[in-house]
Amino acid sequence: MKKVDIIVLVIILVAVVGLFGFNKYKRDYVEKNSSEIYVDIYANQELYKSIPLTDKLEEVTEIETPLGKNIVKIHDGGVEMIEADCNDSICEKTGFINEVGQMIVCLPHEVLVEIRGDINVEDKIDEVSN
Repeated sequence: MKKVDIIVLVIILVAVVGLFGFNKYKRDYVEKNSSEIYVDIYANQELYKSIPLTDKLEEVTEIETPLGKNIVKIHDGGVEMIEADCNDSICEKTGFINEVGQMIVCLPHEVLVEIRGDINVEDKIDEVSN
């Protein structure tokens, strides 16, 4: 390998480690500045269930409505839709969410899963403003 190749690899490695560190710092910052973080599950525009979110919590919730069935799994400090019997399954493709304000929406079944916390939006760190 040439010297330039090694320098490029080191720069990429430092950037990757820096991004992982920043995401960890951001998550810790949100947790410290929020008294509670919840997963709110809405079905048919009404609150179905509100669950305090912690890193150690593991729970599976089945939401059955006249429009269909969805299964939500809470784990590793976040939530994901693991099963939905709707036609498009876009809600399943949303994947794992773990930050305040993120949502998973299943339009055919009118199900919404949101991570809610009382963090002050002005104090929140993001990738753009730092």
